[in-house]
Amino acid sequence: MARPMTAELLIYDLKNAADPQLSPDGSAILYTLATIDRETKKPASQLWLCAPDGSNKRQLTQTGTRNRGGRWSPDGTSIAFVSD
Repeated sequence: MARPMTAELLIYDLKNAADPQLSPDGSAILYTLATIDRETKKPASQLWLCAPDGSNKRQLTQTGTRNRGGRWSPDGTSIAFVSD
């Protein structure tokens, strides 16, 4: 049975994937995943990587609360990003 839509669900359970960046060789997508922490009630964003079909999701950043703006190096071997 589906849960009823509540303000708390909309605020804390929804995640926002944004700023997708395709790797130079087309084998991976770098993106920012934003959430709001239930305990602190503060937004957080981390960088994630996945295959173009959405499989093999992997979180790249673990610390900091605002990691964003990821960009591939021209040869695809490095990623630059902004973090707090």
